[in-house]
Amino acid sequence: MTEMITLYSDLARTNMTEIQEYFANRKDKLVSRFRYFRTGKRIDSNRKEHMIFENFDPGRPDALMKLVEKPEGREFTFYHKATLDGMVNRTESFTRNRDPAKPVALHKVIETFEGHQNRLTYRSITFEPIEPNTDAPPMKQQIDHPRKMTEKFERNPEVPADKDIAKRTFFTGSRPPRIHLIFHYGPGRITSVSWAGPGRGGGGRGACETGCSRRGRTSPRRTLAATSSRCR
Repeated sequence: MTEMITLYSDLARTNMTEIQEYFANRKDKLVSRFRYFRTGKRIDSNRKEHMIFENFDPGRPDALMKLVEKPEGREFTFYHKATLDGMVNRTESFTRNRDPAKPVALHKVIETFEGHQNRLTYRSITFEPIEPNTDAPPMKQQIDHPRKMTEKFERNPEVPADKDIAKRTFFTGSRPPRIHLIFHYGPGRITSVSWAGPGRGGGGRGACETGCSRRGRTSPRRTLAATSSRCR
């Protein structure tokens, strides 16, 4: 640490509102941390802060640039050109404030991309809501049982618009699972082609199988497994 600044809301310096910390030559590339305090609101029961901002220099293995922690979730910003999948942002929303003694109750994860090899620009994963006064299941169980996953893709000029997927939604919480595909708009068109049907586990093939293959036939379970390492 090279510098620390503490801010108070009163001249007697009894009510601390913010702590600014600056670092140099850290192995984790952390360069600054801003900690904010608010009476009656905390990130979790082990910490007094209600919000923390951390900034990192380039060079981390995970390419993390900025991390924001709040009681209701976390926001990650990456040096996207240094990531394998071009991830720009990741936002994790929780169903309630975190308790370090219990598993995190995930509500929704949103990820944005730039320069993805499959032209993926957006992915969201929605999880089953947690009942009041109940404990969240282990993280792996939450990851394995999402309610819905949505992916959005930018236009591929080498593929006809009515065969180029713009949005793909997996309704994995329904029985049987369903998939909804929306294709890109063609030149001068005000409507686009769409398709809905059972997922692969529901015996459906046809347009779903063909459409999924154009994007590498990504399964929702495989996608969740690939991203679960950031849900800690």
